[in-house]
Amino acid sequence: MSSLTQETEREELVSIFRHMTDKECSFLREHGILPDTQPYQTIVEGDEGFQYCKKYFCGKKKVTPPVSTIVEFLCPRALVDQLFAMSL
Repeated sequence: MSSLTQETEREELVSIFRHMTDKECSFLREHGILPDTQPYQTIVEGDEGFQYCKKYFCGKKKVTPPVSTIVEFLCPRALVDQLFAMSL
């Protein structure tokens, strides 16, 4: 199989960012999933998404409790497209 064929067959991954508290991040690291204590409405994609999360991280946007961590998830493009379509 050619390397071009292999590349085409690989699933495209995209960077998704989520800002969160230390408590949420600790739960994620310990259990490998986000806690079910709140709805997870904000996921943002790529560099633009990272910059959006930084606004919360740096205090330009406010949320209670304040966020202290930005987590990057590498997700299949098809999943991300499906999630964004569901949020419309």
